[in-house]
Formats: sequence, structure tokens, C-alpha cells
Amino acid sequence: MLFLVRNIELTRDREKTYLTAACAASATTITVRAVDSNAWANNDWIIVGEIGTKTAEILQINGAVSDGTSLTIDNAGSGGTRFAHSVDEPVYRIDYNQIEFSRATTKIAGTGTVLATNEVQPDDIYTRYEDTTNSTGYGFVRFKESDSSAYSSYSDAIPYTGYTKKSLGRMIKGVRRRLGEESFKYVTDEDIIEEINEKQRDIAHERLWPFYEDTFSASRVAYQREYGIDDDVVVGKAHTITVESEPIANVDAGVFDQLFWDVSTVGEPTHCSIWNNKLRFYPVPSAAATATTLNGALTATAVSITVASTSGFSPSGRVIIESEVISYAYTDSTTLYGCERGLEETTAATLATTTAVTERDIVYTCHREPNELVDIGDETLIPDPSILINGVAMELAIGKMNDQVLHDRFKIKYDQGLEKLRTKFGKKFTSQPMRIKDKSEVVSSTARLRNPNDYPTGLT
Repeated sequence: MLFLVRNIELTRDREKTYLTAACAASATTITVRAVDSNAWANNDWIIVGEIGTKTAEILQINGAVSDGTSLTIDNAGSGGTRFAHSVDEPVYRIDYNQIEFSRATTKIAGTGTVLATNEVQPDDIYTRYEDTTNSTGYGFVRFKESDSSAYSSYSDAIPYTGYTKKSLGRMIKGVRRRLGEESFKYVTDEDIIEEINEKQRDIAHERLWPFYEDTFSASRVAYQREYGIDDDVVVGKAHTITVESEPIANVDAGVFDQLFWDVSTVGEPTHCSIWNNKLRFYPVPSAAATATTLNGALTATAVSITVASTSGFSPSGRVIIESEVISYAYTDSTTLYGCERGLEETTAATLATTTAVTERDIVYTCHREPNELVDIGDETLIPDPSILINGVAMELAIGKMNDQVLHDRFKIKYDQGLEKLRTKFGKKFTSQPMRIKDKSEVVSSTARLRNPNDYPTGLT
């Protein structure tokens, strides 16, 4: 496992001045444009020279600092400068002079073993360390100040097996490769992460993509008409709604309001409208969701669930036990089989005997918002991450690097990739045939099935 730590992170947004006089090798005093004693102090670490150049070096201030143009320095307690330096070379004040490399078996920082603590190598863009012993686990790095043993926070976990193709870490690297080494001067990782998440949202909101489709559920409450839609669902993008496994006619708000023409509005729901990010049912449900209890403790890995009775449960569907949502494929009189645990962003858990088991009898498919990518191991749901990479490179090239030519180059690639995505995944229907239980329940409507991604027709 080869660790590469970007040295430029040490100098980003730090105090900086310039040499106003050349200095020879072994110099113990340097003349600079200006320093402020409130920002520069004795024993502070500095980098003289531009990171990545052969003569860049870390030195230490060795004497009280007064407002002015002179700094007394040494080479970590001995000697002076290692190299000669020219007028106008930069001088940065930095908080750390070393890097600690460690490894753990989990993604939890600080739980593993320190592999090495190395001096920062400012004559290269990266400070490198290679672990030749281990091939699994997670690596971590953090900066260290050797005198006080002060540390920066840990990096995100770095998998020894590498990042997946769709991971945030791999996409950051992809953007860097496209923008080149020059990008380190203008673009931070935070800039890239922010733009990746913004571009994800742009793509997700363009149309109804199958890879952003999901399923959520709720439990009926007797005489409750409205049920909140999960916050992760794009507003208004819930569809294919069922109650107790039976499809419900999805009508617009105007039609829904007309359904309440008399007082007979309680019973088994037949129609639903989405309004104000809520599901509204007609008639108002007259019964609550079926409930039972566990008949025996449940482990977090169990795929069949024994209950007191499955009477009243749908042949297949979902239940909630404490805070965990679980789907099941079929039942017998006392058991739910083929269970999938920890759905709807809940966590599979160990559950005690007699815990309540409640059917999630309202189920709807939906178009969800993309998850925010934060950890470098987080993955996008977009099938081809190169579209995101090109889109981000396009935005940063013009927004941060002011490079119109580079922007135009990646815009062409982004547009081509997005068109391929539309061709492969663009078609999606969002409604279903009206369910008719009895002729008296039929409501006349001009609503008809249509693809929401097609252009409108019949316009004059």
C-alpha cells in the first residue's frame, strides 16, 4: 500500500511572504518582504521555496520574531539552510513538519497501529510512504508537529484494496487527472466534493432514472387520511402506490378534492393524491395496519421471522419491528419467509421475544434524492461515474482555473456521456391503471398514461 500525502495542504490558506534577498546554503538568517509577530513566532516551522521544486525545504524559526523583514532560522536545531535560495522565492509558515501513517482493520480512525512518522518532503508534491507488510485493512494519515506532538485530525479511511470505480475517492482522483497538476494551486478536494454532489443533483433532477428509484412504506392508522413521504424522496415523485398489495389510482389534487362529494368517505382506499409531500387517501382508511408479535427472539441476520400469527398480513410485503423495516417474500400461518433486513435506511438489529410486528401496508415506489457523498468510500448510484467526473472538471476548469478551453473540452465529453445515459435509462412511466373494486367506485377522469419524459403533444 503506497500512501501519497499532498504537501500543498500544509500551505493552503497559511501565512506567506517572499525572500527579498538571495541567501546562500547554510544561511541562518533570511530577509523577507514582511512578517507580523502576531502570526510568526519562535520555533514555528516554515517552508522556503515552492512545494515540488528541488530546493524547497522545511526550516524552523530560531529566535524571537519582531515585526519586520528578518527571520533567524535553523535546520531543526542545527545548521542553517540546506540550499541556496533566490529572490522572490516564497516562504510559508506551516503548522506541522511531520506526517504519521497508520493502519487499522476497520474504518474507525485511531484504533489501529502507527506504521511510521516521516518528515514532510517539500521538494516533492507528495510525501510518500509504502507499507510492504499489509495488504488489507484501512490506512490513515495525519500531520504532526514534532516539538509539541500536536496532531491534525485523521484523514478519511483509505482502503488497502483500493477505491471502487464509483467511489468518491476514485472520482476525486479522476477529476485531478483531467485538470492536471496545475489544479492543486486553485482547486481543493472540498471544491471537488462540493461540485460532485451538486452535479449528482443536477443529473438526478433531470428525469426519472431507474437507478434513483427506491421503495418506501408506511403503516395505516385508522381514520388518518394523510401520510408523510420520506424526506429522501424528490418532492412529488412518489408513484406506483399500493395498499395491502392492491394498486391505488393515483389522481391529481383537483380530481382528489372532487372525490369528497358525500359523507361516505371511510373504507378501503381506492385513490391517492400526492400533495405537500404527503400521500392523501380516499376513502379515509377505516382500519389500522395488521399487527402481531414476535414468537421468539430475532437475530440481526435471520431471514425468516416467526410471529404469533400472520393472519391479516399480505402474502408478501413489509413490516416494521421497533425501528427496522423488513420485507418478506411469502408466509405461512406463523412465519414470514425470504426476509430482507434493514430496508429504507434502517439497521438490522437483534430483537426480543414478544416485540411488536406491524405491517407496512402502504408501499410506494419513488424517485429519491441522491445521497450526499462525504466519506471517500461513499459511492454514487450513477452507473457511469465518468459523466460526473467530466461534469465536475468542466465546472471547475472555468469556475476555479478560468480555463475556457479546458471547460469546453470537458463539456463536450459531459454532454456525450449524459446523452448516452438518457438513451439507456431515460424512459420511465410513473402511473398505473386505476384499480376498480366496484362500478360504484369508478370516477371519470381525463387522466391517461403517459411518459413524463416525452415532449407534450397536441399543442396549438
